[in-house]
Amino acid sequence: MAVTKTHPFEAIESALKNNIINIGENKVQETEKKIKNKKLPSHLRLHFIGNLQRNKAKKAVSIYDYIQTVDSIGLAEKINSSARDIQKTQKVFLQINIADKKDKKGFLTSEIISASEKIKQHKNIVIKGVMILPPITKDKKVYIDYFKKARKIKEEIQNKNPECKSLSMGMSGDYIEAIKEGATHIRIGTALF
Repeated sequence: MAVTKTHPFEAIESALKNNIINIGENKVQETEKKIKNKKLPSHLRLHFIGNLQRNKAKKAVSIYDYIQTVDSIGLAEKINSSARDIQKTQKVFLQINIADKKDKKGFLTSEIISASEKIKQHKNIVIKGVMILPPITKDKKVYIDYFKKARKIKEEIQNKNPECKSLSMGMSGDYIEAIKEGATHIRIGTALF
């Protein structure tokens, strides 16, 4: 996935020319301005990968194909009602707080399975995967352990919810390790732009 946040629309065009159809953005207003009056190809997939506040959920649902940062039941409910209002089924990834740190966003590893069961009940949401943003460390082994843990959690959710096939993890500095551990979506910005 090409992460085009802070870059102009030309970055999206460049990604598309290079057969990268998944585009990651992390600010609703920035994306809205960037794509306004632009003809977007039907094969483009816009992913929201930033911290989504509930009051921006309605706008996010109207813009993005995927919302990768569903980090609470309350946010999932808001996305579901916003999607219902426009008769859309919103594709989402559940964000896991893979290190279980109090200052990080996402579902704790101990609550993600039960949360996924609750969210799965919503009619206008479909859980397509999980995503992690591990704490920054120079120790690659720590990242690899987080990646392995995320894959196991995704597989556990997928056993009960076959649609949950995707695993979003890895960025410019650690994407090779992430791919080795089963990442289906790597979020690359710095290395591309």
